[in-house]
Amino acid sequence: MGTAILTIAFWITGVLGGLALALTLSGIFSVLSYIVEQRRQEIGVRMALGATTRNVALLVLSQSARPVTFGLIAGGGLAGALASVLMSTSAASQIGDIVRVFDPLAYAASLLCIVTALAFLAFPVSDL
Repeated sequence: MGTAILTIAFWITGVLGGLALALTLSGIFSVLSYIVEQRRQEIGVRMALGATTRNVALLVLSQSARPVTFGLIAGGGLAGALASVLMSTSAASQIGDIVRVFDPLAYAASLLCIVTALAFLAFPVSDL
């Protein structure tokens, strides 16, 4: 019975984590689209003066790197803080020895997913 509950909790957590990652990537795509739309005329002038698609993508990526980096750091910090608070409750006492709040592999994997998706948004496979 205990294993079944942990299995269900695992799958619910996995699905919610996947949805959170999808929302994050959607938000990053929206921000990139907004930046490109705001600078459409400038990008057009740069392309008319000889800039390649790769140069324009690097420009957009470099200008969006600061807010994305800030968001990743703030989000990771808030996730760690919230996880610490939730793990200190009495309801989490049963899984306290199983779940590691500051799992560097989980944080690194989510960061890698977000940065990889950001790179694919900026440089589609057809442009490489």
